[in-house]
Amino acid sequence: MAESNPHPLSRAHRWPLGAPAALLLSACATVAPGHAGVLVTVSGLAPDTLGEGLHLLPPLAHVDDYDLRGQQQDEDLVAITADGAPVAARASLVTYHVVASELTALEREVGPDYYRIIVRPIIGSTVRRVLAGYSAAELDTPTIRAAQAEITRIATARLRPFHLVLDALDLRTLAVLLSAPALRSVEEAGVLDQQVQSKPNKLEVARRRGDALRERARSIAGAHALVAPTLTPEVLDDDRRRAEAALLSAPSTTVVFENSGQPSPLEITP
Repeated sequence: MAESNPHPLSRAHRWPLGAPAALLLSACATVAPGHAGVLVTVSGLAPDTLGEGLHLLPPLAHVDDYDLRGQQQDEDLVAITADGAPVAARASLVTYHVVASELTALEREVGPDYYRIIVRPIIGSTVRRVLAGYSAAELDTPTIRAAQAEITRIATARLRPFHLVLDALDLRTLAVLLSAPALRSVEEAGVLDQQVQSKPNKLEVARRRGDALRERARSIAGAHALVAPTLTPEVLDDDRRRAEAALLSAPSTTVVFENSGQPSPLEITP
């Protein structure tokens, strides 16, 4: 007679050897709506991202969560204008999103703290770079809008290789902070700018004056070239005698005759 088994289902539900340890080392992860997860295992990154829902993870693995929706951050951006004035854009709004198809590359190259590591430094440096091309007096509303568009264009191009897209940048409450040292710097920069701009004008004035003097010299040289052939020794001697006679007959001239042996004959016209 066969021995009966008091628990006929116990063998069917018996765990294989090592299963309890594997179960303890495993975990679950939930990916929220609008998010995606990158599975990080002991052997590296999984090639496919995890979609919304509950996922069972391999032992010693974890999931880095990424928000696929458009995100916004407020930033206080500070820059220096071309003439040395500090400029502050308080509570500027940065709108951006990650590229969903490149999450694995973003995880491998940057990581989930990508805003602090990549976005914020690039936005700040681009703002400083663009606003440094303007003086404090030029920062009116049209110029600020043009600078904002230029900053967005440059920052978008710089962020894209890092699998990130800058959607918009709103420079809010842009103001020039003119403290006493900053004001002196702006004034000194303005003086230097005027001096630099006046240099070409001074060079142009000098050039035109030199051209006028050269033209005058050419006219005098041409007149001398016409008169020179007529100045024979006889003509010059006759002009000398006439000049002496005119001098001697002048009312303010006193004539003193000295015995020099052979006085020269003079023609005196009364």
